[in-house]
Amino acid sequence: MKHSIAFWYEPLTKAKCQPPKVELHFNLWRDLLVPDSNFFDVGIKFLGTDGCDLSEAANSFSLFIPGRLEKHQFLDLSPLLREQQTLNAIFNDVVSIRAQNENHLEAAIGTTETLTIHRISVTDEVEVEQVVVDGSTTGTIFKFSTPICRRLSGIKTHYIRVRCSLDNTTRQIFFSDSEPSDWFFLSSFVRTELTEFRWNERRSFPVAIANRPLNFFSIATVHYFLVRDVKFELISAHTDFHKIRRLEDHLWENYLHGTLPGDYPDWRVTHALAQGKAREMIIYHWRIRSTGQSRIDDFIAFAKFRVPIPNLPIFAIAIVCLGGAGNAAYGLIGIFQTWIEWLWQPALATKPTTRAVLETLFAGLILLALAWFSPLVVTRLTALAARTKDLVLDLLYFIKRKLRC
Repeated sequence: MKHSIAFWYEPLTKAKCQPPKVELHFNLWRDLLVPDSNFFDVGIKFLGTDGCDLSEAANSFSLFIPGRLEKHQFLDLSPLLREQQTLNAIFNDVVSIRAQNENHLEAAIGTTETLTIHRISVTDEVEVEQVVVDGSTTGTIFKFSTPICRRLSGIKTHYIRVRCSLDNTTRQIFFSDSEPSDWFFLSSFVRTELTEFRWNERRSFPVAIANRPLNFFSIATVHYFLVRDVKFELISAHTDFHKIRRLEDHLWENYLHGTLPGDYPDWRVTHALAQGKAREMIIYHWRIRSTGQSRIDDFIAFAKFRVPIPNLPIFAIAIVCLGGAGNAAYGLIGIFQTWIEWLWQPALATKPTTRAVLETLFAGLILLALAWFSPLVVTRLTALAARTKDLVLDLLYFIKRKLRC
C-alpha cells in the first residue's frame, strides 16, 4: 500500500466545540467465499460520551481511499444490519433492536450501550471526487455531506457502515502477490501474499491530500479485521494481533450474502455457503485504543501470508509446449543442415568439424529464443483461460437470474 487512507472533517464556520470522539471499524475481506470477491467495509461510530454532537461541530466529513472507485462501488450497509444476528456478529456482543424506521434503527449493545444506526443515500448524500495521487494513479474522496451531519445530532452514539467493492485494479491497494519466476515449469509452488493497511499515516498522504486543510477527529479506538481463507498461512506480521478466530458462519450468513433485501446473491456465494466455505475463513483482529492523554494519530498493519498453489494443468501444458518446441527445433536444425550442405559443401568436405559447430550454434539460438518467449506464451494462455472461466460463470448467473424472473 503506497499511500494511506485518510479520514477528516470540515468544521462549521462558527463551531463552538469539537466533534465527538470516533471509533473506527475497518474490515478487509479477501476472496470472500468465491475468487475475486474483495470488499473493504468501514464502520464509523460517533461516541456521544463527551463534547458536542456532530451537527454542531462539522459541516461534512470525508474518507479518502488511494484508488479509483466509482460511486456504484460504494454501498450503504445499514439495510443489512436490520437483523439481530448480524448485529451480534459485527459488534461481538448481544445486540437487541429497540425501534426502527426507514432512516435509522435504535439498538442496545449488551446492557451498557445504545446506538443509532443511520441509513444514508449514497446517490444523494455522498459526493465522489477523483484526485491524482501519483502520476497517472487516481485516488477517491467520499464526502459525507451536510444532511448526514445534521441527522447525527443529539448527545448519543451514532453509527454508519459502508462498503467499497474492490475490482481487480483497486484490490491492489491492499494486496500484492509474488510467485516463483519459473512457476509454469512447476507442478505446484508457494505464492507469497503481502497485505498492508495504512490509516492517517501523514507521510504517506499524496500531495493532493496533504495540501488540504485537514481536521482530524479525536480517535478513541481503531479496529482492523482481516478476513482470509484458512489455507493462507500467516508467516509474519509487523505487530501482534488482538485475537484470531474462525468466522462464525451461523452469525455472518446474512451479512455474507452481501445483497439488500429483495435482491438475489451471486449463485456462487449461495453455493459456497451451502458447502460450508464460511467455516474456512479466519478473522485476524488488530486493535489500538487511546489511553489517558495519548492520542491515536495513525495506524499501520502489515501481514505476510503464503499458500500452496497446485499447478499441474499449466505444468502439463508447459511440458507439451516444450516437447513441441523441441520437435520444431529438431526440424529446423535438419533444414539448416541441408542448407549448409548445399551452400558450403566444398568447405564441409574438407573441414567436417565446421558442420558440428554451426549446427550447435544454431540449435543454441533456437533454444534461447524458445526460453525467452515461452513464459509470455504460457502467461497469455493462463490469462485467456481465466477470462473464459469468468465469462462462463457470468453467463450462467445471468441465465439463472432470468429463470427466477
